[in-house]
Amino acid sequence: MGGEIAISNFAYISKPPSYKFEGHLFKLNLFSEVLSPADISAMNEAGLCSSIEMKYGSRQLTWERILTEKRYGNVTEFIPDECYNRTIGYFKEKLQETTKITLQETRILLNDSRTELVHIKTELTEALDDVKEQLNQKLSQLAQARKIEDVSRWDVLLTPSYLNKLFTRQLYDRLVGNWDMMEKFIGVNVTVGFVEHFRDHHEE
Repeated sequence: MGGEIAISNFAYISKPPSYKFEGHLFKLNLFSEVLSPADISAMNEAGLCSSIEMKYGSRQLTWERILTEKRYGNVTEFIPDECYNRTIGYFKEKLQETTKITLQETRILLNDSRTELVHIKTELTEALDDVKEQLNQKLSQLAQARKIEDVSRWDVLLTPSYLNKLFTRQLYDRLVGNWDMMEKFIGVNVTVGFVEHFRDHHEE
């Protein structure tokens, strides 16, 4: 299919004719086949503002193509009021639908973020509890270390073996015997572990 077509004017004339087309054209389509009465009836029932014509593959000259062609004279684009209102309603509906979807997606993201924040809070709380426990252990060790610094040679008498008991010859001999046993450890570095050894194995 070839050739050219002039809409509302004669082609190849140097000046406009005395008569002009001063009406409206909307959705002008040329088909390469004869449409059936059922097709024409369907288009009529669909209305001026529908896009039913787009389902026909036999459109050779489409309204969308016409709108892109060069124009001469005073040509003004327009949209019929009923189509304008329907278009506004359509886009309003689409906007509401899109907004609804966006809000739903945002709500899901917020819920996911809240769940993640709760998880992070739990992890931080557990980590903080661990730090507190370690700090308490260090404070306890520090307090114990301060007690060790205050130990005197007479604190042995504060042990259950001597405290609140009558200091007899038997207790004296036990006390002296314990110190005599230390002679074999001359030259050994006295550490907390060293003391713990005697506490575990030579308490009595």
